[in-house]
Amino acid sequence: MRRNTSRSTIKLSVLSLLAVSLLALSNCSESDRNLKFIDSIPDLTQTKILGRASGDGQMYCAPVAVSNTIAWLIGNTKTQQKLAIQLASKNYMATSIKSGTGTVGVTRGIANFFPANNIKSLQYQGWRKHDAKYWGGSKIPTKAFVRSHVGANKGAWINLGWYKKQNGNLKRIGGHWVTLTGYNFGGSSKLFINDPSPRAGNEPMSHELSIQLLSKFRLIGKKHGLPRHGEGHWQVVNGLIANPKADVTLIDGIVGLELSQ
Repeated sequence: MRRNTSRSTIKLSVLSLLAVSLLALSNCSESDRNLKFIDSIPDLTQTKILGRASGDGQMYCAPVAVSNTIAWLIGNTKTQQKLAIQLASKNYMATSIKSGTGTVGVTRGIANFFPANNIKSLQYQGWRKHDAKYWGGSKIPTKAFVRSHVGANKGAWINLGWYKKQNGNLKRIGGHWVTLTGYNFGGSSKLFINDPSPRAGNEPMSHELSIQLLSKFRLIGKKHGLPRHGEGHWQVVNGLIANPKADVTLIDGIVGLELSQ
């Protein structure tokens, strides 16, 4: 009887510890998300920026994606189209109507828009060419970086890469900027975005992207930073209305902003 009692006590103790551990993990997963702002940040369609100078907004994904968050941060959404045009101009992002906007242009545009003492931090994580002073410490964006740039005085913008499968490699054929509005890392990994592309529709809509780690492939292309190993990069597997010419969509980088309170 003593042996049975001892074994029963041990089993109950082990089961209790397991239950506590599972509950802790469950609570951790449930809290690893931030969806507070997904309905507050605007969602302007880039092709609403009409005119010859803007190329009817066809390559304006970056200034429009950034204008979504800035209009929300400054509390003025009524003049957002003018804001997007300002951000695209040569004194800011210098957006090209032929090739769009790179990471260098995006960070410089944001930095030039806000007074220096208003910016607490402006950083970039990713493999694309960037100004060294904005380096965020990782060529693959981290979940910690995402978490730290979703908030009341913060903003983040994702640079998506369009890739075509070619001889066992992934060849970059283009890219796109979208507005990060939230995340849910409890269980599966999801990012919430506003997409300025007309493919995403002309009415405001939040898109829930499912992402997973790329397990193979080599990334090739003409951009600075290529070729490089693709293993460990984030792949968008669901929720995005992607470029129909692309076989795979990757997260090439994220720009994150935090303003001084």
